[in-house]
Amino acid sequence: MIVADILMWFLLIMGTYAIFISYWLAAQALFPELTDRCRQRIKSAPLKHALIGLAWTIPTAAAGVALLNVPNPLLKFMGATILLLLILAGLVGSSALAAQIGFGLANPLDQAQPWRRV
Repeated sequence: MIVADILMWFLLIMGTYAIFISYWLAAQALFPELTDRCRQRIKSAPLKHALIGLAWTIPTAAAGVALLNVPNPLLKFMGATILLLLILAGLVGSSALAAQIGFGLANPLDQAQPWRRV
């Protein structure tokens, strides 16, 4: 393995990590009430809500993929929209998980800047 391969994998992993963090911060900044409600639900019963989300996501994702395979372009667009909304919901939920972890790692500066918890 040459240095270029190592650098490629390193930059791909770090770029993906930076993208996830930026989505989490954007979700926290744009939807603070929603992420706080998600954080409270994660705090109360994490496994229960994860299973409910999984039971809701699997059939919806299957419907989105089925709509993507239909030849009608309008239905393909609806399928892509459904899948993108599921991804957005997952990112907001994972933002709440990141915020919950940040609440466990409290810092005095977090009171003035709540985004730092994410």
